Amino acid sequence: MDTEDNYLSKEFHRFYQIRLEYEEGFEDVLSKMYAPSGTTKYDRNLWEIGAPAKNRITTAKVGTNAVVTDLDATVTVTNTYGNNSILYTPIFDIGQIKPDTMSFWMNRNIPEGAVLKVEYLNYQNKWRALGSAMDGRSDSWYDASTNFTGNSQGYSYEKKWYPLSAISGTGDFSQYTQLRFVYYVPEGTASGDGVAIDEFKI
Repeated sequence: MDTEDNYLSKEFHRFYQIRLEYEEGFEDVLSKMYAPSGTTKYDRNLWEIGAPAKNRITTAKVGTNAVVTDLDATVTVTNTYGNNSILYTPIFDIGQIKPDTMSFWMNRNIPEGAVLKVEYLNYQNKWRALGSAMDGRSDSWYDASTNFTGNSQGYSYEKKWYPLSAISGTGDFSQYTQLRFVYYVPEGTASGDGVAIDEFKI
């Protein structure tokens, strides 16, 4: 038996629960955002907080740190299942103060086949795609249906924003909600720097 493949771990985390407004610049490595480490050595979560030192993504937008899909290496997935890396925000208590606009700065070098999407937790406790490229609510939001793909212009940071008030207006939020960034890389995808996010704000 190959014991190297028999690796399993469990991780428990209690999310921060906060009221709005919320800003995160990632200069404090004890961020209120959370990236679970993964359940096996083959599906590690790529999101890391620190100073980017990659081929094309080499700086944060502001200060020293950002949250990045691997701080200092290109992202290549060779296992059978690909990689699904998730970064969670805190849980937001929006019972009194409703969310208006979410924004962040992003630098991306996403290889063909890989995608980044943003999801929110709705009143049924289900994850839903946050908006779409064609819904007309933001001219900075997505470039492929419900995903970010491709490269930032000049590999520089671009501001992305979306009106969470549009979701509030549909009644799809409950008293509490949460957001997450999902970076998916299929098996065998060509190498790329992935994504860096900085200056997140609601």
